[in-house]
Amino acid sequence: PAEAPASLDNCRSQQAFTLDIAHAGILEASRKFDFEVEGFERAREAVEQNGFELRYQIGKSRSSPDKMYSASIICRYDNGYIAELHVSKADGTTQCVYQFAACDEQSIGQLQWVGGNQIRIPVTAVTGNAHWECSLDGTFRFVFPKSDSGDPNHMYQHAILLLDGTCVLPDRNTGMEFLTRAAQAGHKHAIRRLQREM
Repeated sequence: PAEAPASLDNCRSQQAFTLDIAHAGILEASRKFDFEVEGFERAREAVEQNGFELRYQIGKSRSSPDKMYSASIICRYDNGYIAELHVSKADGTTQCVYQFAACDEQSIGQLQWVGGNQIRIPVTAVTGNAHWECSLDGTFRFVFPKSDSGDPNHMYQHAILLLDGTCVLPDRNTGMEFLTRAAQAGHKHAIRRLQREM
């Protein structure tokens, strides 16, 4: 294969270089064993045309109670894991797609329908019944019930999840709200973090 490019500083260049190395080995073996190379060439083209995308489904697809919709969680990787909720109508057309988490299948529980138009997705990596709620009207939010109790420690934990993007997509505005509330309640780590954030 060709020499490594001057820079392999992003996922895409690393994937392309790895494909070059693997493909060169396949072609070498094909020549040695007199294999037809056309199929390998088509496979390489397909990988490149697909943008080197790594996607897989987490758990099973679930139908709404009225069977009008089906929902599934798709995890994809590109410089990090991103989880997406895909909701389709019964005829197969897409209702909505939400990117909702920066984590893989080890942090996400099985989605559940709550009534005919709301989906709940547990966060298994966080204690305290944390979950995402999605309504088919377009509302999507991360819920951490322990922080709603007003306990400063739980509000601080909620803030850190949102500010650092741990298991959830970062949300600075909401994270700062919870951090401010925890600091106002006297949580010493929240006070220090709030000072650094300002």
